[in-house]
Amino acid sequence: MSIRSVPAQAPHTIAVASGKGGVGKTLTTVNLAVAARRMGQTVLILDGDLGLANVDVLMGISPRYTLAHVLSGERTLQEVIVQAPNGIRIAPGASGVARMANLSPAEHIGLVRAFSGLGSEIDTLIVDTSAGIADGVLRFSQAAQHVLLVIRDEPASITDAYALMKVLSRE
Repeated sequence: MSIRSVPAQAPHTIAVASGKGGVGKTLTTVNLAVAARRMGQTVLILDGDLGLANVDVLMGISPRYTLAHVLSGERTLQEVIVQAPNGIRIAPGASGVARMANLSPAEHIGLVRAFSGLGSEIDTLIVDTSAGIADGVLRFSQAAQHVLLVIRDEPASITDAYALMKVLSRE
C-alpha cells in the first residue's frame, strides 16, 4: 500500500451546542479553542451557525469569504479559512444568508466530509453550532466525537438543553 492510499486521520471534533440561544455558546467555543491552542494543538473553528454566524465578530476579524462561497462553488474550503488571533483558524459561516440556515441533508453531509478531509492539517476541530434542534445542529453534533452542551441557570435554557439531549440520544 502506498502512502497516498492511507486515509488521512480525521481531526478530533467537538461540537458546542445549546438548546437555546444567548447562553454563551460562541464564547465557550472561542475560549475552548484558545485553551487547546495554548496546549499546542492546531485548532480550527467551524462557525456552524451557518446563517447567523458570529465567531468572526467575537474574534475581531472580517473575513472576505464564507462557507456560503464554498457551497456556491465560488471558493474552496481552503480559500475561506482565515487566520484569527492566537493562531486559531476559522471557517466562517455567513451572517444574514437565509439559504445557509436551511441547507439540505446532502449539503450538510458534504460540509462534514470536507472538514474531515483536512486530516493532518488540524488536531482539533471545534464546531460552534446554532441553537436548538434544527437539522444542522443534529448533523454537526452527530459527526463530532464529543458534544459540549452549554446552558444557563434559567428554566428555558435547561428545558431546551434537555430536549436537545433527548433528540441526540435517540438519533
